[in-house]
Order: sequence, then C-alpha cells, then structure tokens
Amino acid sequence: MASNQENLKKTNESNPSSPKTPSPKPDTSIFRGKTHLTREEMRERLRKATPFIPGPGRKMYSREERVKMEKELFGPKYGQYIERKEYGKVLKDLEKAKWRAPTETERFAIERKIRYLKDLSPGQ
Repeated sequence: MASNQENLKKTNESNPSSPKTPSPKPDTSIFRGKTHLTREEMRERLRKATPFIPGPGRKMYSREERVKMEKELFGPKYGQYIERKEYGKVLKDLEKAKWRAPTETERFAIERKIRYLKDLSPGQ
C-alpha cells in the first residue's frame, strides 16, 4: 500500500498540469514594494521616471517640471516621508482641484498631472 501512495505522489509531482500557487506580481509602482519613500527618493524617482504623459497627444513633462511637481504636490506638510496613503490623498486633492479650476486650460493641466501620477503608481 505504501508503494501505491508513493507512486501517486510521484505522478502528481511530475504532472505539469497540477495546480501551482501563483507567484506574486512585482510592485511596479513608484514605491517598488516599500510602504513609504523619503522626499529625496521621491524626487529622484520622479526625475528618472518616464517623461511621457499617458493619454492622447503624447505630451511630455521635462525633468525640471517633474521635480517642480514633487515640490508643489508633496510639500512640507507631508514631512520627510511620503507614504502610499499620502500619495493617494494627493491624487484625491488633485481631483477636487480639477473641479474647482476656473478655466478649461487649468482643468486640463491638472488632469494631466493626475494621469501622470496614476501611471507612475497604478492602483492608487
């Protein structure tokens, strides 16, 4: 009987169609698996990030614009460390600001920032 059980184990182990546990997907967000980033890390990652804004038109943010965006959006009120939930709060604040913008041009500029930041950290 023991030999039958051993044979079953061997066939199950060698069967390529046996269910496997899926491997966890790597974190492709700006945080790369961390719970928070220092201000310097955030600035450096924005500096090195892709300059293309997702969506129609394929516009780009220059390196200086991305650093300026970090200083403007993640100001001193967030302290030395920027957490994932604070990143999400910035996105929500931008959504609110978009609807309060007086002109269509300002609204479109804010929408670009939102799309860019969401592209950097999917799932936010």
